Amino acid sequence: MEIRRRIRLLAFLPILAVLVLAGGLSARADTWPDKPIRIIVPFPAGQGADIISRLIGERLSSALKQPVIIENRAGAGSMLGSAYAAHSDPDGYTLLAAGSSALAINQYLYSKMTFNPQKDFEPIIQLVDIEYLLVVRPGLNVKTAQEFIELARREPGKISYGSSGKGATNQLVMAQFAASTGIKMLHVPYKGSADSMTGLLGGQIDALVESVAVVSPYLNSGQVRILGITKLKRSTLLPEVPTLDEQGIKNFNYSTWTGLVAPKGTNPAILDRLSTEVGKIVGMEDVQKRIRGIGMVPIGGSRDDFRAYVKSESEKWKSVVDLTGTYVE
Repeated sequence: MEIRRRIRLLAFLPILAVLVLAGGLSARADTWPDKPIRIIVPFPAGQGADIISRLIGERLSSALKQPVIIENRAGAGSMLGSAYAAHSDPDGYTLLAAGSSALAINQYLYSKMTFNPQKDFEPIIQLVDIEYLLVVRPGLNVKTAQEFIELARREPGKISYGSSGKGATNQLVMAQFAASTGIKMLHVPYKGSADSMTGLLGGQIDALVESVAVVSPYLNSGQVRILGITKLKRSTLLPEVPTLDEQGIKNFNYSTWTGLVAPKGTNPAILDRLSTEVGKIVGMEDVQKRIRGIGMVPIGGSRDDFRAYVKSESEKWKSVVDLTGTYVE
């Protein structure tokens, strides 16, 4: 009889462990949050992801009755801060403001990474979409995307374009543009958007794909000429600008974006609450106005929406990297 009781006890132990663990998770979800929350931003202060995180964090702090701290951990094309967040405790107190580079692109550019974006994060919500414009220096004698393509075909390898560096999202978009249209251009890498924009304004490069947020200060100055937007639909921010798809470069649909994710293993109840609270914030009229005012498009949506979007974006960017042969290491 004693042996049988021991066997039954041993058989029950795994079930008991699961029940205890579940009870612990429920308790943590019920009491969460009871201390400050960190949003890791893998970029320097002042960049788009940082601005959006601070805007959301301020409102989220009021909603959750706890401080929300923005922690900038820049470096290695967003991988430094992203890796830190991926390996943080999945307790709901460390989140990551993650974009297309961290979640959809870098895994194909780099042969070695210390985290897996598909396995190490849980989606919370997409915050914004960041649309790109194809712009040229005014001295380049073109006014449309097709005229630009024709010029590049007449002078292969002579038209130069800048980017934020090899493997940067805007460099990949321009490489895809070249591959889609059968043209050859000279790539001039810079250290960031500000430097490449300065290069265009100074006439050191001919063209650039850059975000509406970066280009917008120069729209009315005559210092740049916009040829098109790299989305399938015209931008609500610049509805007068035609898409590249309209101009014959079919299905050309590329942008960057920022969303919130948490380390894998974070309690689903906490993730659901975060998604709900942040969704309310993104939907606020004054928040939307501020987001559009800095040249971005507010998105929102559910956790499932963001999960599906990241999956589709990952597949799309893998095709871009493979087609263009843009590998960093």
